[in-house]
Amino acid sequence: MESSEAASVDDYQEGAPRIGTLVINFNSHDDLKRCIESLMMVQYANHLIFCVDNGSTDGSRRKLMQEFPDIVHVDNGSNVGFGAGMNAGIAKALEMGCEYVFCFNSDTWVDDPGLFDELLRTFQENPSMGMAGPAEYDYSGNDLLFSGPTGRHEQEMKVSGAAMFISKKMIETVGLFDESFFLGYEDQDLLRRAEKHGFVARTTSETRFMHKRAAITGKHARMMTYLETRNEIVYYARHWDLSTFMRRIVVGNAKRIPRKALLYPEVGRPELFAALVRGVLAGVSLMPKARQPGAMPRFDPSRWMTATGESCARKD
Repeated sequence: MESSEAASVDDYQEGAPRIGTLVINFNSHDDLKRCIESLMMVQYANHLIFCVDNGSTDGSRRKLMQEFPDIVHVDNGSNVGFGAGMNAGIAKALEMGCEYVFCFNSDTWVDDPGLFDELLRTFQENPSMGMAGPAEYDYSGNDLLFSGPTGRHEQEMKVSGAAMFISKKMIETVGLFDESFFLGYEDQDLLRRAEKHGFVARTTSETRFMHKRAAITGKHARMMTYLETRNEIVYYARHWDLSTFMRRIVVGNAKRIPRKALLYPEVGRPELFAALVRGVLAGVSLMPKARQPGAMPRFDPSRWMTATGESCARKD
């Protein structure tokens, strides 16, 4: 892993906690450029932006380094997935003195100059706070997508996985993202682990971010269908009781699989049903290892790239 440090730790204003914003690039220049430009408008002096490249092949890494020479560029060299990409950025941010990290999707942008002041306020109000996030809107900024735990999110997400503001204290206590998920549910897994250690997570409606969503999942639907299905089973097997697992996974898939069996051929995507079934089988096979730290094998995206040209490195 290589990095360029155009910005020195000593270049930033003393006093305010240092914040490191982490964004991952995988062939996503246009979205990421807008994202970084919006982050540079946030009025917070002690702020570093880290652009983590996951093996981009379209020249976007070189373009972004030329366009944003004053941010920190980290090169992973290959597509290691969302969790591993973020972990590389987090490690670099902590090395450079950051007390908070803001894990931010590349297909997002912000329009609030006081973003970090609002997020920091949640930590000042509650010493048990480990993670906070802004409300999530669609890319136009008109429609609210997520503002906290309601409906199906009631037991899982307290903060959108596309914009997670995390304290150094929580990271040092709980650990980093579980890289074996590769993409999908590593954010929920981290949140559940944090809650088990007594940390609190909260979305604040006082600030917001805009999220395109599906900017990359639509291009890589087979692999995403497989991963989301597999990872959901692993996540519930790891963190939830039997009744919740039965309700969300067994009953859920009993409804989902027949419905998708009819839907996917109808829309001309029968291969998605095959990916769904493969995801179920893979998730079930991994259940015995779900509660054992480090026991799950790493996902290898090269098999999917060879077969379909698909690859993915962003959380959606």
